[in-house]
Amino acid sequence: MLFSIKATVDRIESGKAILIVDEHFKSNLTSQEIFWPKEELPPNVKEGDVVVLGILKEEEATKSKEESARAMLEALLSKSED
Repeated sequence: MLFSIKATVDRIESGKAILIVDEHFKSNLTSQEIFWPKEELPPNVKEGDVVVLGILKEEEATKSKEESARAMLEALLSKSED
C-alpha cells in the first residue's frame, strides 16, 4: 500500500530541496522539514511548489536486513562460545 505526504518546497540550497510538511501531517505543532536531493525531484520544481512524496514499505529489503542482522548475531554468539 502506498502512503503519501504533501510538502511545499521552502528553498533549495547546496543541491538539496528543503521541504516543509503539510499541516495535515505535522504532529505536536512542530515544523517538520525533509531534506531531499534536488536531482530526485521532478524537473522544473521551484520554491513554493507543492510536491507529494510516496512512501512504500519495501518487503524484500526489510527481509534481507533482518536475515543479515540475524547472521551477524549468530556469528557473534558462536564466537563467544569458543
